[in-house]
Amino acid sequence: MDETSATIFSEALNAVAAKAPAHQTPDGGQIIIVPDGYSAERVAPLEAPLPRIRQAVTMHDRDSFTAYVNRFKQGEATRIFAEPGFLANGQAKVVAVLDYHLNSAADHGVHTATYMPRYSEQWQRWQKACAAPLKQSEFAEFVEEVRSDIVAPDAANLLDIVRTFKASKRVDFDSIVYQPNGDVRLGYEERTEQKGTSGTLPEQMTIGIPVYFRGSPYKVSVLVRYRVGGGSVQFALKIDRADVVEDTAFTELTAAISEATGIDVYLGRR
Repeated sequence: MDETSATIFSEALNAVAAKAPAHQTPDGGQIIIVPDGYSAERVAPLEAPLPRIRQAVTMHDRDSFTAYVNRFKQGEATRIFAEPGFLANGQAKVVAVLDYHLNSAADHGVHTATYMPRYSEQWQRWQKACAAPLKQSEFAEFVEEVRSDIVAPDAANLLDIVRTFKASKRVDFDSIVYQPNGDVRLGYEERTEQKGTSGTLPEQMTIGIPVYFRGSPYKVSVLVRYRVGGGSVQFALKIDRADVVEDTAFTELTAAISEATGIDVYLGRR
């Protein structure tokens, strides 16, 4: 076919295609029906721009959370909600909804950033120790492990007493003696019938530990209760008002987030 004939054929084919019926597909494409001897081809639509950001991210530290919020926040249309662990089944949580409703104008609320602050190793260790009474040897080992956390009484003196307990294999504890100043002494009897009392033990300890990982340390009171029976002694520990301590730490955390993002933090759940 020469050049002239090819041009005529091409123009004729274009004319037929121009008159061919076309059907729109639901996604914006077309199906064109052409005469016998030809095939039906689907023409894909152009990708439509996304009408909104639909994304849920989880951050592992406060700085990453605030950086992400500052990158995508939409002024007053962004809201932050927060719950301390004692109100949220033991897991503190901060959630930023970047496309929240603005006054009476509704938005989708599908772009979120979540930060769940991790509890510090020290806080978890003391919480675990408070879960059940400790035997004499368990209490001695625990004090040895956490002596750097103990602010008062003197950790070394307390350690000397519990080490004595740990080494006494033939001692039967039979009484608890409360001193006028609030201290406690344990009465015991050795199997050789020699009686005595322990060194002074506290009814309360003061520790300095952070609640959250990389957080500020707080002065925390730990109540100590002694249970004597069957020739043995058990030590029951309890963090005094643990919810108040965590609330203080959580308030400090959310205040820092609010200052870094310029967004008020609501105490509640989305």
